[in-house]
Amino acid sequence: MRIALGLPSRIIGASGELMLEWITRAERGPFSSVVVTDRVVSQALEPLSVLALAAGATRRIGLMTSVVIGPTRETTLLARQAATIDVLSSGRLTLGIGIGVRKNDYDASGFDFHRRGRRVEEQLPILRRLWSGAELSQEIGAIGPRPTRSAGPELLIGGYVPAIVQRIAKWGDGYMAPGGG
Repeated sequence: MRIALGLPSRIIGASGELMLEWITRAERGPFSSVVVTDRVVSQALEPLSVLALAAGATRRIGLMTSVVIGPTRETTLLARQAATIDVLSSGRLTLGIGIGVRKNDYDASGFDFHRRGRRVEEQLPILRRLWSGAELSQEIGAIGPRPTRSAGPELLIGGYVPAIVQRIAKWGDGYMAPGGG
């Protein structure tokens, strides 16, 4: 059985020292992964930054988002950040991605809340293409390092709408219930 440990990264005022303590204890213990969650409107730590810290502090344990709200992020930067964490961790990243349900996260990031499903469907093939080493376009070129797996980090797609099944079948490696449920 594999059991992941949620890091306290959403606790306001959580420090790097606290994150490192939890991360290193999880690495020594029976846990399979450390997990972070995402919100834009929050005073909590940014989840991919926490996983970059974990990548440098560990050698064994998996690194996971549950879930990162993909449509609130610029796609090429998300691809590059995920690929970088994957490379730094020698392939231990699992990127759980979802669309989120809070309108204020979209208001804060400048993306349209009502287009979030369509936006993630635009993002997923771009993520896979960039992770494969392909160019974004002939004019722009490749973006980010090549992840350890040829298709990119393990990609789990989360959500509770029927469209999730098609997204997983086309672009994902599996399903993740948002919030790790």
